[in-house]
Amino acid sequence: MDNRLKDILLRFSKGKATKEEKDFLNLWAEKLVLNSPSINKEDLSATELRIRTKIAYNKRKLKKRALIKKASFLVTSILVISLSYYYWSVNNTLNNYYAKEDQTILLPDNTIVTLYKGSSITLNENFNKNKRLLTLEGRAFFDVSKDTTRAFIVQSSHLQTTVLGTRFLIDDSSLDYKVKVAHGRVSVLKHLDKKLFVLQANDSIVWKANQEVVNTIDKTNLLFNFKAKPLDKVIYELSEFYHVDIQILDISKSKLVIQADYPKKDLYAILSSICFIHNLQYEIIDNTINIK
Repeated sequence: MDNRLKDILLRFSKGKATKEEKDFLNLWAEKLVLNSPSINKEDLSATELRIRTKIAYNKRKLKKRALIKKASFLVTSILVISLSYYYWSVNNTLNNYYAKEDQTILLPDNTIVTLYKGSSITLNENFNKNKRLLTLEGRAFFDVSKDTTRAFIVQSSHLQTTVLGTRFLIDDSSLDYKVKVAHGRVSVLKHLDKKLFVLQANDSIVWKANQEVVNTIDKTNLLFNFKAKPLDKVIYELSEFYHVDIQILDISKSKLVIQADYPKKDLYAILSSICFIHNLQYEIIDNTINIK
């Protein structure tokens, strides 16, 4: 049983689980009897009987309040056992999930995905190794398990969304598509015109018929202060902010001094401006931006 799921169950047993965590546990509890090949109704009933017997045995020794807390924890143990069986059975099958109805999925890296009806996700065969890459068709909400060493990347029809740990919604099911961030930060690359944005908590971008109609970061005045900074420090800051690999191929250019402030919006607009002013070029090869 993974630590993140244990934490959710512990908060549930103490009555401190959030609504989203309760919904997650309820959905998985409903599925375990119907879908899990590793546990059946008889096993579940037997486990519940043993737990109830233990509760009854301790009843004479416990005060009412303590008994309620003990019962809550022990009944939650049924859910722990059952979810453990179901979790391992799901993740030992093909890495493809299709939602006939809205459903919640726990990925191998402990990320929780709410996959909406008619949508699907496919995990890369090397998911959870060097990086966590998956493909989304449709609409899903992601509560990404934080891992600063492995980016979480969602490829969809029009977008590539990259995060290290956050909660966000992607709806890329038609020519009308959007990204909304509930918590943390995500970088969003629009395939059509190669625009790369970073969205923070409560930010969103909405496109209709491939045209941008809502962009909350346009209303912000956040700036990169690059005045009197050498190019190598500027590139490092951009790389960290947008979670992309940017390399200066000609080391002799690394100490060029930048004398401008740039809004924290589209990365490629910033790079185009810097390259134009300093007679440089950039190209993208295998997700790496090379400046020459």
